[in-house]
Amino acid sequence: MQKYTNFKGFKVKTSLLATLLFLTTISQAQTFIGLQHSNMSGIHQAGLNPANIADARHKLYINGLTFGLGFNNDYLKLSLPFSPFDLISNKNNAQSTKINNNWFTENLNGKPKNLNLYAQFRTPGIMIKVSKGLSVGFMFKNTVSFQVNDVAEPLARLGRYGIDSVKKNTVYSGPNQYNVGQNYSDNKFSINVNSWGEIAGTVAKTIINTETYSIKAGFTPKYLIGYATAYVKNNGVQFKLPSQDTILFNRTDISYGYTDPTALANLNPQGFLQNRIKGGGFGYDAGLSFEYNPKATKAITNKKNRYLFRGGVSLLDAGSINYNNIAKNVSIYNGNVDKAFVLDTNLSRAFSNGETAGLKYADSVFRTIFTIDSS
Repeated sequence: MQKYTNFKGFKVKTSLLATLLFLTTISQAQTFIGLQHSNMSGIHQAGLNPANIADARHKLYINGLTFGLGFNNDYLKLSLPFSPFDLISNKNNAQSTKINNNWFTENLNGKPKNLNLYAQFRTPGIMIKVSKGLSVGFMFKNTVSFQVNDVAEPLARLGRYGIDSVKKNTVYSGPNQYNVGQNYSDNKFSINVNSWGEIAGTVAKTIINTETYSIKAGFTPKYLIGYATAYVKNNGVQFKLPSQDTILFNRTDISYGYTDPTALANLNPQGFLQNRIKGGGFGYDAGLSFEYNPKATKAITNKKNRYLFRGGVSLLDAGSINYNNIAKNVSIYNGNVDKAFVLDTNLSRAFSNGETAGLKYADSVFRTIFTIDSS
């Protein structure tokens, strides 16, 4: 479930910021797949389902420091001509092989694309088995998360193949080429960047226990610590290129907001602890777990998992973080009126004086084209 952050009057999906025309949305990835699914991982099981620690395999479990990185997307699939083990052992000189575009396969189904990248520190953590069927736990987590969500497929392909203006009437000559004079409107996306901490306590208990099955429940209340957040939401920009040096904007609806972006720079445990707390709020995880262990298989299962089958349902990362006075929000919009942005000598002259001067000039022009609401 995605988090939400209150920006003094409205909510923003909690996660981190990237650039793509203007910018966009994110959530905490519940990965740590091997660790959180293991019956021997103590308090870490609560990250997948709080109920899972009710019948813990340890009387006491202490977590010192756990660090994880995760990345996933539903647009490009990587198929290597060698295995990861070949890469590690440098078999067949795999490490010297340059990345080849043919290794990537596009998922082209007409649906929006998504990307998630995160880094998480867990320290300290503890789980105590109070009695049979009752366990409690505590965990302190810090997470940096970056998400790009709901990217229109043509825009995702543009991001991959880039812009090619070699042909006279073609701006983008990739697999779905864009032509001069053509309307472009299928370019929605959102981006979220977030840095936040969680102080979480878990209580889990077996509520029904028979000879063949058991049902367990768990709850994790959290205090959420906001370090920094940023978001961009592009609901759509409609434009066309009547010529190679002019962009004609029509309907536009973009919003973005951010707190102090420098707080995202410290990605180590010490940096997290040194970050100034800029926001706060409350959240929770909740879950139910069902385990089935028939008499016919108990001789085998009791020596291993204590169940033949386990299933569960959980609600994760519900809650909000409130950022008030330090948050900045901007909305950019334009009605059904054509506004022209000319790529003339004034623009190139401004950028010749440096990137800052160029961006300042471009910003001044955009403010004459769009209606901009800042708060």
